[in-house]
Amino acid sequence: MKDKTASKPVPLPPKNEKDVEIDKLKNELQDCHIREQYYLTMIEIAENELKISIRKKSCTK
Repeated sequence: MKDKTASKPVPLPPKNEKDVEIDKLKNELQDCHIREQYYLTMIEIAENELKISIRKKSCTK
């Protein structure tokens, strides 16, 4: 026999304001990481194709 209680989906608790804010911030953080990767890739391509140094050197004064 199948257990009838196992087939019912468990309702999720309602999200409070903090959970909504946390989700929003997580999405923003993920967007920032994607944007950072985009910029790094763009700089790398520009340096390779244009043969110029774009990144700041750490030993400059």
